[in-house]
Parts: sequence; structure tokens; C-alpha cells
Amino acid sequence: MELRDQLQAALGASYTVDRELGGGGMSRVFSATEIALGRKVVIKVVPVELGAGVNVERFKREIQLAAGLQHPHIVPVLAAGEMNGVPYYTMPFVEGEPLRTILARGPMPIAEITSLLRDVSKALAYAHERGVVHRDIKPDNVVLTAGSAAVIDFGIAKAISASRATADEDSNLTQVGTSIGTPTYMAPEQAAADPSADHRADIYSFGCMAYELLAGRPPFAGLAPQKLLAAHMGSKPTPISELRADTPPQLAALVMRCLEKDPDDRPQNGNEISHILDAVSTGETTASLPAIAFSGPGGLRRALIVWAVSFAAAYIVAKASIVAIGLPDWVLPATIVLMGLGLPLVFAISFKQQLSYKKTASRSAFGVVGFAVGIAFIMALRTMGVGPFASLMGAGKLKDKDKLLVTDFTAGGDSTLGAVVAEAVRTDLGQSPIISIVTPAAATATLALMQRDPKTRVDLAVGKEIALRSGIKAIVTGDVHPLAGGGFLVTMRLVSADSGQDLASLSASPGSSADLIPAIGKLTHQLRGKMGESLKHLQASSALAEVTTASLPALEKYTEGLRYVNVELNIDKAIPLFQEAIKLDTSFASAYRALAVAYGNSGRDRAAQISNLEHAYAHIDRLPETERYLTLGTYWASGPRPNTDSATAAYETLLKIRPTQFAALNNLSNIYGSQRKYAKAIDLLHRSIAANPSALTAYGNLMNYQLQLGNMAAAESTLNAQIKASNNNPRIVLNRVNILWNKGAYDAAIALSDSLYKLDPSSMDMQSQKLAVGKAVDVTRGQLKAAQKLTSEIAVMGVKRGFPTAVLGASIDSAMVQIWFFDDKEKALKLLEAGLKRTPLSSFPPMQRPYNGVGQIYAQAERPDLARAALADFEKISTSMTTEAAAAMRHGINATVALAEKRYLDAVKEIRADSSGSCQSCDAPGLAMLYDRAQVPDSAFAFYTRYVDSKPLQRISSDPYYLAMAYRRLGELWENKGNKAKAVEYYTKFVDLWKDADPELQPKVAEAKARLAKLTGVEGKK
Repeated sequence: MELRDQLQAALGASYTVDRELGGGGMSRVFSATEIALGRKVVIKVVPVELGAGVNVERFKREIQLAAGLQHPHIVPVLAAGEMNGVPYYTMPFVEGEPLRTILARGPMPIAEITSLLRDVSKALAYAHERGVVHRDIKPDNVVLTAGSAAVIDFGIAKAISASRATADEDSNLTQVGTSIGTPTYMAPEQAAADPSADHRADIYSFGCMAYELLAGRPPFAGLAPQKLLAAHMGSKPTPISELRADTPPQLAALVMRCLEKDPDDRPQNGNEISHILDAVSTGETTASLPAIAFSGPGGLRRALIVWAVSFAAAYIVAKASIVAIGLPDWVLPATIVLMGLGLPLVFAISFKQQLSYKKTASRSAFGVVGFAVGIAFIMALRTMGVGPFASLMGAGKLKDKDKLLVTDFTAGGDSTLGAVVAEAVRTDLGQSPIISIVTPAAATATLALMQRDPKTRVDLAVGKEIALRSGIKAIVTGDVHPLAGGGFLVTMRLVSADSGQDLASLSASPGSSADLIPAIGKLTHQLRGKMGESLKHLQASSALAEVTTASLPALEKYTEGLRYVNVELNIDKAIPLFQEAIKLDTSFASAYRALAVAYGNSGRDRAAQISNLEHAYAHIDRLPETERYLTLGTYWASGPRPNTDSATAAYETLLKIRPTQFAALNNLSNIYGSQRKYAKAIDLLHRSIAANPSALTAYGNLMNYQLQLGNMAAAESTLNAQIKASNNNPRIVLNRVNILWNKGAYDAAIALSDSLYKLDPSSMDMQSQKLAVGKAVDVTRGQLKAAQKLTSEIAVMGVKRGFPTAVLGASIDSAMVQIWFFDDKEKALKLLEAGLKRTPLSSFPPMQRPYNGVGQIYAQAERPDLARAALADFEKISTSMTTEAAAAMRHGINATVALAEKRYLDAVKEIRADSSGSCQSCDAPGLAMLYDRAQVPDSAFAFYTRYVDSKPLQRISSDPYYLAMAYRRLGELWENKGNKAKAVEYYTKFVDLWKDADPELQPKVAEAKARLAKLTGVEGKK
């Protein structure tokens, strides 16, 4: 079969492969049409020779890192897959020409080359900052479109190399010792498969490409591959100025620097290259005092003068500092040694300058010596915490990872503005690796422990109380004073929590509300530097407006929404606020992420969750580092193309950077929990709670797993801790309903849900829970007419809350009642078909379609044709789900097909195939019924007993249908075994449960009473 046909077969109906575009190098290339979006894409298939030994799953995991690149000069990777073990990946179809084609036409103008190289350098800077290395920069991988250049195949070479690894799954993604690339453009360290090779290999390849654009040929042309690699490692190329006379000196020098053998001698990043190219394009000169000192006649003499002056100045400053501010005596001899080491460099580099090009300012000895001494001297002062450059950490006033609390700023009575400024400050300080910012939720939890109202405004006075109770080292606070004419006066202070002393004080005067957020960002950057954050990290971190929003009104809505999430625990009120924030700033990534999380945590509107995740992912560069990885994890766990491996990798990467990041710990536990790896999930949740005792979601997840393992005592303990951490918040106390239910305390469960509803009748959460508990108790007790009324109210409420399947769910529920309690298959099918006619499965997002519920009705109604049709429909959309979720649902639907076909033991196999973990009773009632119908009484007896004796969380949904039947059937089984006492026990439980059942069910109660009378010799209860 031709490769194109194989590819089409692998892609299925999602794409139509149009034609092969060619290829070579690391791929064969095809154009295709993505059917769902109607867009053109390019599909690249890794050749067999490169794909040999590739671990496809590792390849897809590695390539997801490249898929996160979103930059105007990078053509992104859209997706990755495999075809008969051979990996492929997809990219957007870009209208334009490869640089290789343009280069073949002849020499290009200097201005055009400079512009093109600047675009590529910006792409390199962006990718390298995010840890993605290309490894194959060359004209073939640059496309010119609409007057600008874009780089393709970012990260592909690295993905191939890494996925060839034979290490176990716990090894690092990035593997070393493989030299994949194109020999003509390969850096010396890359050619030697040096394990320390890093992003600077791309800088060398960039230099080779720039050299070819200017000279018309690469640095070492016409050599056999082995000799070519040897030349890269040991030969110096002809200076570009000798091959193309019109090359600007700065550009020629830049290209030759990029081609240095030692990575340390090259430009260190794409930003440095683009700045030089900007100067070339504007005609500015970078020749400086150092360049003049070393160049031309008398260069050595001038260089020695510069060195002598620098030496004297450094000596005087060092000696004066020892006397004036108490620097240790070793500073003076260290300065003399440093400056003395610069003298031989002056001779060596000055001599080299005379023999080669003149204006290489960055390689001058003055630059090396003067800059090194100056920086060393400043950093010494900064590190020791003395003098004008002192840092707070150097002075011992702060320690690494100390906790900082940001209080609401004073804003002339405007509490909203004060809270908004505090959120902005929190966001920017959160980018710093040297401190730990206390979350608003943690502050709220501490207020609860202090028996203070959680809604208390956290100003400086309250902040000090929280800090002293929680071991918080310092507080960031300040004032925002509106000025006449629309400006502001902003002051920011870092205050010691114990002494109240100001550790730092800063101020700014933004001229308008539009300038407020950038001004706050500048202040927080200054404060981070003052605390002791490295200058390198500060320069690399994003401006505040880039990781939040430049719109003050948008930030106001977002901050208010967070308050409802963190303090009020009211997602219903938070969602519209996040939506308003997005309307005000459509690139507000944090708001998109918060909205997606709100939809996901509340289990509503899966389509809206995915849409907001996609928008957050599209603007992922506008998120702080922590949020960026959390978004990547959520996107790959719950987004449009779920990938558990990629989600796990994102969370694990974040935890390497911030081991106590509580949300990552919680979210990673959800992944392990979905795989029923409960021990790992529970361990992560304990770590999450320890890192942030106010992480209420983590408590809920932990309780869920403890209940699934049947550990009621542990679950109750976790619930009590969660309620305490929430300061008895009604929405958290509501979780006690599950515990009461599992204890069989139905009246107490109803009373609790009713009392909580009365506290906040406007809450749809409370109202929904009240209805759900009431309905479940009615069905469990056989009061089906009352339950049906509540079912209708639940459907209406579900639609209001954004659950699109609510109405169909009511139809499924009503159909189940007809089958389960009255064995009326025909009526059940009519109810279900009427529901599907109103809201067909196709009207729901794929992952929200209730295939299991529909299939269960078809199975119980003995309609295998309809059950198989549901399975076929599911298979069409299963690719949009995670592998684990798809497998779980597939097992469930297969079980309904087997049940419909009366293959009961096959249905058992399907259910147990999805019960590979430690949940000992989740599927017990269903398995008991199947063994019963398969006439395997011992197994049926065992699973009925396990069900009624265990306390899993799922009981609140299964009890209404199974519990009464399980009691009655256990009575029959014990009677058959001749154990009258146990038979009487379970018949009595059945009669007590259904003593007030609807008249239509009373014949079954009467039958059980008759059996009791026969067993005891006493007439049963009337």
C-alpha cells in the first residue's frame, strides 16, 4: 500500500489527504484538509530510517512541548499521531515559499536578509526561553509568507532523539548522545553528540544559514559528510566580509560570532542577535569605547590606558567601600587579582583585533574585564546585603521561599480598587522563584481559624494577625490615591510581619487608569530585585500587563470572580464575572483559565469548558509560569484533544519547579485517581493539603477516594478537617450528606440538606442538592410518584445551571423506574425515545453524551440492536476523549450490549475490566445482578453481601434502584441456604425500607411479609 494510502487509513475520516508535497530530511510531507474545521493542514511523516526505534508515545509527549509554541514567526505543531508504529505530526498550511527556493534564484539584498534573520532570531529567542530547541535550523525550515519569515519543525529533531531513548518511563524526556540534524548546518557540539549541547547549537546553525544567505554558499561547501563535520569542529570559515564586500561590518561580525566553536563565544540568545540586527537595519553603530580601544593603529596603547584607568577606579572604590561600609578585607585583594587577570587578555585580544575585523566590541578585553569586575563588585555588595546594592536576602531579612502576604491596598475608600491592585501585585510577585505568595484562599482559611468572618477585608492590620498566626515573614501593602485629572499616586511597602518595620518602600505616579497596571508591574519588579531575585530572572520574566491584563475594568471583574470562588465558594456568581472580564479583554488568559476551571469543577457545560481552555491555551504566553503549567495540564487532561501523558508531564514539570504547588498536586492526583491508582492519588492529596490547608477541593477528592476504598472513618475525618478549613461554609458542610447517606441515615440527610438550603435559598447549588437528596430517598423507599415530581424539578434546575443533559437524564431516570420496579420494557423504551427525540445525543458535546445510561435502558429492555447502535455511535467520537475515559466508557457500553444479548458473564468481564483498581464495591450491585441472572448463586450472594455491607460514595446514586432489591434477594438466598436468621434479617430490612412504598409496589412487600411469617411463625407487619 502506498504511504499516502496508509496515512489516509490511519487518519480515518478526520482528514482528507490531498497530495504529497515532497519532503526529505526528517519527513515526507502531505497536504490535507481537516474536515471538522475545513482548513488546510500539512502532515509530515517521519521516515522509517529516522523513526526506527522511536517510542511513539514518548514522541507524542515530547512533541507536545513544541506544540505549545505560539509565535508569529513560528509555524506551530497542531497534533501528533502514529501510523503502523511510524510517527507523524500536523501543522497549519502556510501560503509562502521555502527560503531554500528563494535562495536558489540568486543573491538577496542585504536589507531583505537582515529582516529575515531578525524574524528567525525572534523565533529562536521565544522558543529557547520556553526550553524548546530546534536542532535543525536551515533554509529548508524557514518559510517566507506575507513579507515575514516563519520557522517550521520546531522541536521535531529533539522529539525524535528523545523518543529513541530506552530508559524507563520515569527518566527525563530530554535524552542526550544523539546527533540528529543536517551536517551542513550542524554545530560542533551537536556533531560530536555532546550531552551538554544546548540552545546555542541553534545559534551556530543560524550563523551557517546567515553565512549562506550572504555568501551564496554555506561555511564549508563541497565536503564529504565526515570531513564536513570535522570542519565544523576544527576549521575556521573564511570571514564573510571577504566573500561579500557590501555586508555591513556589524552584520559580518555577528555572523562570524555565531560560528564560534565554543558556545560561550557565540551570542547567548536570539534577543541579543535581534538587537544587533535592529542596529544594522537602522544604520546605527555598535562601536563603543572598548571597540575603539582595541581597533586600528595604536589600539594596544589605548587598550592599556583603558585597563589602567579601570584598575585604578576599581581599586579606589573597593578600598573606600571597606572603610565606609565595612566590607571584608578580602574584597581589595580580590579586586586586584581580577583586574590583573585582565592584562594578558588585553594583549591577546588586542593582537587578534589587529589581524581580523575591527568592530567586535563584545569580544574586547575592556568589556570582559570592566564588565566582569563591575558586576562582580555590585553582586558582592548585593549578596552581602550592604551598601546601595544590598538585597534583603543578602542582609538576612528574608530567606529563600519565605511566605509573603499581599493585603488589600488602601484606595481612598474604594475597596474594589484596593483588591484589584492587590491581585495585580500578587500575580507579578508570583513569578518570583525566591518567595512564596500566600493565596487569598489560604488567608481566608486562617481567618476562619481565628474565628473571624472569612469575608473580612484583609488590610494591613488584619494581615499582621494572619501573618503572625501562619508564620508569614513579611507583608506587601500600599496605597492607591486617585489624583485630579485621572492619575494616581501608588505607594508599595514591604513590611516585616513581626516588627512592623518597613523593609522596602517604592512609589510611582501613573498618569491614567490605563497606566496603572504597567506602573504596578514596574514597582513589583523593583521590589523583587530589592528582595534578592537574580537580575537574569527579572529580565527574563514577563511584564505584569503581559501575564494578566492591561484593562483595569477587566481585572476588577476577574478579581471579584476570584473572591466568589475563594471566599464565597459560589461558582454560580463567579462565572458571569469571569465572562465579563473576557468581554473587556479578549486576550485575558487568566480569566479564560478561571472560567474553564469553574465549569469543570462544577461539572457543567463541557463545551464551554473546552472553549475556554482553548482560548487560555491560545494565550498561554500571557500567563505567569505557575498558571502556564496548570493551564497546560488542564488543557491536556480536559481539553479538546485529551492526552494524559502530556497532562502528567505538565504537572510534573511544575512540581519540579515548585514542589509544593498545591493545585498541581491536586490535579495530578485526579489523573492517578481516574486510573484507579488510589495510593498515588491519596499521597498527592495529602501533600496538597499540607502545602495549602485551605485547598478545599483536595479534601473533597481525598474523601472521595477514601469512600471508594470503603474507609468510612478516614472519610469522616477528612470531611471534618475540610469543614473546619472552610469555617463551616454551607457548601462544604453539604458534603456531610454523603456520609449520612452511606450510613443509611436518610432522614438526617434530608434534614441537613433542607437546613442548608434555608440558609441560602437563592443558591442553585443548595436547591439542586435538596432536590437530589429528596428524590433519592423517595426512590429508595419506593415512593415513586413523589420522586417523579422531583425528577422534573431537577431537570429544570439542571438546565438553569448549565447542564445540557439534564432533560434527557430525567427521561433515562423515568425509563429506569419503569423497567426496574415494574418490568415494563415497552413503556421504558417509549419514555427514552421521547427524550431522545427532544434532545438527541448528537446535540451534546461528545464527552457529555450519556451513552451508558441510554445503553442500560436498551440492555434491560433486551434490545441488543439499539445497544450496539449506541456503541457504534460512541466509537465515532471516542478519539476526542482521553484513553482512560474512552476505555472506561467502552467497557460500560460493551457490558450493556452483552446484557441485552443475555451474555451475562461477558458483561461481568467488561465491568471488571474497568474495575482494575481498589474500588471494592463500586460495581458490586451490578455484578451481583449479572451473576444472579447467569445462575451463579455463590458469586451473586458474595457481591450482594459486599454491596449492602460496604459504604462507597456511589451508593447515593445506586441505592435508589438496587438497595431494596438487594435486601429482598439476600433474604431469598439465605433462605435457600437454610439460614433462617439471616433470611429474616434481610427480609425485615426490605419490609422496613418499603413499608411506605407506593400502592403499586405493596404486593412485593406483602410477599416478603408472608415469607417472614413462614420463617418466624409470626404474622408479618401490616
